[in-house]
Amino acid sequence: MAITECRNKIAHDAYLLDGDLRQRQSIIDADVTDAIDWIKRIILAIATISAEVRRPARSTVSPPS
Repeated sequence: MAITECRNKIAHDAYLLDGDLRQRQSIIDADVTDAIDWIKRIILAIATISAEVRRPARSTVSPPS
């Protein structure tokens, strides 16, 4: 299950089993690990983009002699 689908099930459906309002679906270690890895990749992507934005552009024109 994709992280966004999992989040939506928790937020909107209280992660209940289909048709049973008293039982919740189990969340296994792999689900948690996948969610953490996804969050880490998002943070790394944001940090990479942020570093590229702050880095000054390299000039390809030589200064006059």
